[in-house]
Amino acid sequence: MWRAILGVVVGWLSMTFVVGAVFAVTMRAIGAEGVYRPGTYWTTSTFNAVVMVGSFFGALVGGWVCALVAESRKPVQVLAVIVLALGLVGGLWNMSKPDPAPPAGEPTFEEGRLRGKEPNWFAFTAPLVGAAGVLVGAGLVKRKSAGPPGP
Repeated sequence: MWRAILGVVVGWLSMTFVVGAVFAVTMRAIGAEGVYRPGTYWTTSTFNAVVMVGSFFGALVGGWVCALVAESRKPVQVLAVIVLALGLVGGLWNMSKPDPAPPAGEPTFEEGRLRGKEPNWFAFTAPLVGAAGVLVGAGLVKRKSAGPPGP
């Protein structure tokens, strides 16, 4: 049981590290003008696409790590459900946020982090992509055989 719990925790941490790194690198590479639409704190399609691909890759890593540590598929399914559930809650939270007011000047990352809003399609698609990435990542781990190889 402890391997299963450790697998979920380490898988989650691995996933969040990769996704956070992709997010940070993307923000630095394309700058605030590439992250936010002009005169708003709405994220751009380019930023959303890069983050979606990065999220899938991060979830892939998280599922792979979870399967390696747990040595079982059940914890991977638990991790996928957690990703889906928390992501959907985040989508509902994003949907309930008011539309961001225009920035007073050039948008900044700090203000955007606090006031930015993703399109609802993105907020609800990301958890689905994440859960799928976890399951696909776990599928990359070879299962240990129960006995010696057959003839």
